Formats: sequence, C-alpha cells, structure tokens
Amino acid sequence: FRALLDGYLDGNKAGAAVKFFDAKDNLGVDASVKAEMLDSGICVTLAPYRQLLGYKAFNINENNFVFLARDNRVTAKVDLIADDGTGLKLYSPDEYDENMLQDLTVSLNKFDLGKLSDVIPYMPHVGGLLNGDFHVMLDKEEKLSVMSDLMVNDMTYEHSPMGNIGSEIAYLQGEGVSHVVEVMLSQNGREIGALSGTYFDEVKPRLEATIELKQTPLDLVNGFVPDQLLGLEGQAEGMLSVSGHLDRPVVNGEIYLNSSFLVSVPYGMRLRFDDDPVQISDSRLLFENFTVYAHNDNPLNIMGNVDFSNLDRIMVDLKMRARDYQIIGEKENNKSVAYGKAYVNIDGTIKGLIDNLVMKGKLDVLGKTDMGYILRDSPITTDNRLDELVRFRDFSDTTQVEIVRPPITGFTMDMSLNVSNGVHVMAYLNADHSNYIDLNGGGSLRMRYNIVDGLMLNGRYTLSNGKMKYSLPVIPLKTFTIQDGSYLEFHGDIMNPQLNITAEEETKATVTGTNGAGRSVKFVSGIVITRTLQDMGLEFTLDAPEDLTLHNELQSMSVEQRGKLAVTMLTTGMYLADGNTESFSMNNALSSFLNSEINQITGSALRTLDLSIGIDNSTNAQGSIHTDYSFQFAKRFWNNRLKISVGGKVSTGADVQSQQNNSFFDNVTFEYRLDDTANKYVTLFYNNNSYDWLDGYTQEYGAGFVLRKTLQNFRDLFKKDDEVIPIVHDENNQKADSTTNNRKEAKE
Repeated sequence: FRALLDGYLDGNKAGAAVKFFDAKDNLGVDASVKAEMLDSGICVTLAPYRQLLGYKAFNINENNFVFLARDNRVTAKVDLIADDGTGLKLYSPDEYDENMLQDLTVSLNKFDLGKLSDVIPYMPHVGGLLNGDFHVMLDKEEKLSVMSDLMVNDMTYEHSPMGNIGSEIAYLQGEGVSHVVEVMLSQNGREIGALSGTYFDEVKPRLEATIELKQTPLDLVNGFVPDQLLGLEGQAEGMLSVSGHLDRPVVNGEIYLNSSFLVSVPYGMRLRFDDDPVQISDSRLLFENFTVYAHNDNPLNIMGNVDFSNLDRIMVDLKMRARDYQIIGEKENNKSVAYGKAYVNIDGTIKGLIDNLVMKGKLDVLGKTDMGYILRDSPITTDNRLDELVRFRDFSDTTQVEIVRPPITGFTMDMSLNVSNGVHVMAYLNADHSNYIDLNGGGSLRMRYNIVDGLMLNGRYTLSNGKMKYSLPVIPLKTFTIQDGSYLEFHGDIMNPQLNITAEEETKATVTGTNGAGRSVKFVSGIVITRTLQDMGLEFTLDAPEDLTLHNELQSMSVEQRGKLAVTMLTTGMYLADGNTESFSMNNALSSFLNSEINQITGSALRTLDLSIGIDNSTNAQGSIHTDYSFQFAKRFWNNRLKISVGGKVSTGADVQSQQNNSFFDNVTFEYRLDDTANKYVTLFYNNNSYDWLDGYTQEYGAGFVLRKTLQNFRDLFKKDDEVIPIVHDENNQKADSTTNNRKEAKE
C-alpha cells in the first residue's frame, strides 16, 4: 500500500490530510481534519463536507465537531452518511448532566466490514454489514460503564461464512477494584452462548466467571484455520466455571458435542466425534476412552488428559489406538488433494509440555487402501513449464548473515510407517489428470521430526507394479509400465530420496529388411531414473525382445547411441537407425502423430470408465498395412481385493499373420488377494497371443499362486511374518538407517 500525509501548523490552528492507495493503486481513503485551540478547550472538525473513507464517499454535517474541554469532558456531533445509507454517528446529549463526566454514543448503520478490512493493512479479511450502537458513560465518581448492541449480517472471516452474528455486551465498573462483564452471543436470531463474570484487579488479579454454550455451532472456528484445510461441523453444549487467580485458574464443568465432525474437504476426511461429554475437573481436560469414528464407523480411542492448572506448564498425556480405520473416504471434487479410500492402524502417544511435545508410535497403511492424490503445486507438474522463464537475481553482498538459533524446545516425533504391498495410489501430477503415476507397492519407513533437523525419513518404498503417464519436453504424452522392484530409498531428507525406477512402453514400428521389404517389430522403449531426486540420472533404453537381429544390433550399440534411438522412438514412433531411414516419409510421420493424438483423446475421454483404447498401424512381411484397434479394461472390487483385467484387439486391412490366433479377447486376468498384507495372491489368466521363441504365437492359460516375503537373510524365509521385525528403533535417537540395504524379495 501507499499512504500520503499532508499537514500544517498556523498559530492556534492545525490541519492534516491523508490519502491511502492499496496494492492496485485504488484510492481507499481521502480525508482531512482541522483542529483549533480555544480558551475552553480544543475543537476538531471535518472538512470538506464530503470525504472518502473505505472506498466509499460520505456526506458530513456542516456543524460537525468533537470538543475536548479543559475538564476532559468530550462532546461531539458528527454525522457521516453515504449515498447508499451507510452511516456513522458520534454524538453526546444536548442537555448538560452534572452527574456524568462523559456520555458518548457511537451508532453504526450498514457499515461494510469488507471495505474496512481492505483499507487496514495486515488485517484479516472480515466481511458483512455492521449495525449497532456503543454507549460509553463515566459518572462523577469516575466509574465507567459501556453498553453495546451489535449485529453483523452475513458475516465472514477469511471468506468462511458465519451467518448473522449478534452480541450484547455490558461492562460495569463495580465497587472497589471489581469489574463486571455480561456478554451474550447469537447467530441468526438464536442465542448460542453467554459469559458472565467479575474481574478483581488486585495485587494478584482474580476472576470469577461462568461460560454457557447453548447449541453453539462449531463451524464458527473454521475461518481461523489456515487455508481452511480442516473444519468442524455440529454443535457444542455445556457449562464451565472459572475461578481463582489468572496464572492458575480453576476450571470445572463439561462439554457435550452433538453430531459433530472433523472435516477436511481437500483431504477427503469426515470423522465423527463421540457424543459422550468431556469432563473438565480442576483444570484437567479428561479423555476417558473418547472416541472419534471413521468413515467405516471404526473407532479411534483417545485416552489421557490435558492438565492446564498451571498455564506456564500445560502438560499433555494422551494415548491413541485404532484398527482398520478409514481415515479417507470421499469422492473426488474440485477441491480434492486426496480422495478415495485409505485404511490405517494407529498406535501412538503424545506426552510432555505443550511447547515440547513428544509423539511416538506406529502407523500401518493397510492393503485395501485405494486412493488418489493430486499434486496441485508440484515442482514436477507439467502445467507450469514456462513459469520463471525469466528470473531476476539480487547480486548484492550477502556476506553478513544473521544467525537465528532455534529454541531449545519444540515438537519431536518418531513414527514407524509400514505400508502394505497392496496399497494402490494414483498420484496425479496435474489437475486435469493427464499426467499421473499409478503405484502399487509398500515398504517399512521411519519418520522423525525435531526442530534442529526438521522432517527426516529413512527406509525403502518398493514398487511392485504400476504405470506412469508423463509428457516430457519434446516427447509427447506416453504411458510407461513401471517394472517390479523399482524403489525409492530415503536416507533422511524426505525431499531428496534415492531413485531406482525403470519404466517401459511397448511400441510397434516398421523396420526395412535387407531385401527392402518392411516388417512390423515390437520395441520396448523406456526410461531408467537413478541417483537422487535433486540430481537425477536419466537414461533412455530401447530393445526389441521378439526380434533377435534387432536385439543383437541394439545391444552392440553404446549407451549414447541406444539412448538417441530411444528418444527418437518415443518422439516419432519410428525406428530411425542407420540403414532404416529410407522408409521415413511424411506419411509415416503424420500417421504416427495422428495415432498418438487419437490414443491420448480416447484415453482422456474414457478415464472415468477405467477403459483405454489404442490404435496402431502395422506392416506385414508383404508390405501390406493393417490397423489394430486395441482396448484394455481394468477394475478393482471388494476394497481393492479383486482385480479384473480384460484386453482385446480387432484388426482391419490386410490379412493378419497366419500364426496369430484371431480373437476379440486377447488376455483375461483375475487376481485375488488372500490377505491384507498383499503377500498372497491367487491368479487365473488367459493369453491368446503369447509369443514363444520355439512355437511362435500360441495360447496360454492357467492358474497361479504368488507369495511375497520380505527378508533380511535366508533364514527369514522359514519364519512367520510376525517374527520378521522390519524396523528397529534407535532409543538414543541416532541417525541410523531404519532398514538394511541387503533386503530381498522372494516370489514363489
């Protein structure tokens, strides 16, 4: 903002004028005031008689004044009335009352709080129309009394609606050093709370008060939560009594929550609080098996207490426990960050001083978790490639660095995270879901936090399978299949894990033989990501597993040559090695581009149906071209326990190779998970065109049993799952890795 102040002094007169411009250079205030010193006191007037206050023009009465007499008595008559009826009046009684030293009234009408909060810098945004009166009186015994009756219509705080909020406040200066206060709050014409009490301004200030909650809406506090990530719903009732000295008040009573919820729209949470009353006894908040219910009505039990009898040493001692707790259970909406279904087991404790809490425990993410996560402000999102194209740097001397030492107290956390291998997470890299990572996997991690080292994470997250759809610069949108065994390994810094990810994509391209005839070959192109996230190593790979000649040719190339061919394959969809460029033509390039665009459009249109459609042109040995229309349908049922995948292909044009079996369905797979740990599977499968080096294309069907087990050594293969301890806590809080690097996975 920008503010300008002009003023003058001239004998017994003075004047000042102020102008305020906001960040958009809009004029918000243009006002001036004059003061004159008289024999009986100081008289202040507003002139000219039309001024701008809070972006609104007000008409001022010509005989306005605020007079401060030599005996400190204030009299006034100021009327500010806008064209739309907004007004403020400051006045005193016309008749002089000897029993009153002060008698002033402030009246507000249709006062726009939103315009006022825009003018006052750093003030939270408060909206609504304010109407009401303040009446201030000071009698001849110098006892002050204040009465007010205020109403804010359609009030909002930080854009969170609060309804029509009314208040009636009465303050009386009692006998001696006592001060009496009565407050009544209402919402939409209904009383929701009352406060009555007496404050004694003694050597050690003392308070006697009662607070009554009458179906008080809990959503009144939602605007005070940063970014409104969390909110409350429901009502609270109860009666509290407060007595004693201010440094050690004694609070007794109970609070009853009625149909109340903890809600987070971005993170898909809606947790219901227990209707049992919470007792407060001798300034101790008691949780006697207090319950918070999840989406599936499973309980999170909270036991313990919060002791605030000494406000300088508020002590917390809480235990939490939950089993099969569905912490996320909402569908996607336009504000979603996380959605779907997430099930966890929780065991934890929170102890210590309120400013030095220690949290320890264990969090298990269960295998039936099936959720989506949208990275709306991700540094790897594809929607902001042109951001910071031009960046300005400050090259001034920065050798003088102010050292800020952290406080010796703070929050400390030590949690074990066990993610089941059956957890399914869809991580979308942009809001329109065109770029995503579809992950299945798990691992054992240890998460710690302290004020010195910040948030730290140790352990390995292994990917059992998944897909990645990502558009790199120059390379169009591609769908890569993540190889089983890829992993992310954390060594402390949660934002810089060690990466070992291999993602591949199958592509068909025409290759010219020695006789000049072209043949269709299936290539596997991919990306290998290594090193750390902040210093990634990116390698492009290319192979032809079903063509022995091309396979040997590619393996004989250097890594750089093979990488160039892989980038060309991903970019154009054609194999442009030396000796194969004769088949390159504008028709082939245009056909490859159209196929990729059609696949992208159909994939986006059918995303909600879990159905993908692809179009591919192929050339047989005689040089004839035929088109393959393929589809893939995949769906999960029964809390992610049963997975059904059906794929097929229909070919048109030239005759398909005789060795292939023509069928509408090419592959059908049923996979059923036997346990929640995602270590035991039963599968039924059918592949119509399975390629074999000896028999060529053949049909394949059967059943299988898959067993996965995490091992530290060979002996663990014969132990039960509960005998293998995946994480060892360091009681001395050392920075040791919580997992060993020699872990292996065995499949049978």
